Parts: sequence; C-alpha cells; structure tokens
Amino acid sequence: MNKARGVKSNIEWNVSDYESKREWLAKHQVAWHKKFTLSFACLVLFFIGAPLGAIIRKGGIGLPVVVSVLFFVLFHIITITGEKSAIAGAIQIEYGMWVASAVLMPLGIFLTIKATSDSPLFDFDIWKRRVGGIFKRRI
Repeated sequence: MNKARGVKSNIEWNVSDYESKREWLAKHQVAWHKKFTLSFACLVLFFIGAPLGAIIRKGGIGLPVVVSVLFFVLFHIITITGEKSAIAGAIQIEYGMWVASAVLMPLGIFLTIKATSDSPLFDFDIWKRRVGGIFKRRI
C-alpha cells in the first residue's frame, strides 16, 4: 500500500512537472512568434488605416482615426485571445499567434483595392440613400 502511494505521488509530480515545462516552452514559442507577428501587424494595420484615411471623407481626420482605433482594438482582442489559447494548449502556437493577422489581412487588401479605385465605400450619403430606398420599397 505504501509503495502504491509512492508511485501515485511520483506520477502526480511528473504530471505537474510536465505541465510546467510545457507552459514554459509555450511561453517562449509565443514570444518568438510575437516578434514576427507584431512586425507583420504593422503592415496589416497600415493596409487598413491608410485606405480608411483616403476613403472616409466626412468628419475630417476624426472619423478615420476612430475607425482605425476600433480596428486596432479588434486586432488586440484577437491577438490576446489567440496568445492565451496557445499558451493554454487549446490551439497550436502558430495558429494562435497569427490568427489576428490572418483575419484582418483580407480586410486590409479589400480596403486598399477600394481606396485605389476611389470607391465611395464609406460615403454615408450613398449608404443612407441605398438603405432608405430598401425600406421605402417595403412600406
């Protein structure tokens, strides 16, 4: 009976040691990936912010800055969620660290294409007419 308790205690200690080493390794891998993802995030957020400044014409500089800050907050939330999930072992570290860039990069490409074609994407008067026309037809 004493030997069984000793084996159980040894197994519990090994499991605890394994978990702490896995978490330590995960934190180091996250830090390594963070160096690259933050550099890439600068480009992604540039490809979102620069077109917003060109597309949004109303509101001066205030509205594009507010919209860009909202995208940054969204990026930060996705990054923190991915990082914590990766450290916890819920998802692979590569996916957890790159998910924010993967989510926002298509949006950056879309906004850049719309800005180069001088699209009225954020012209609120056009949207008001389109949405107002939909509701007028139904009533």
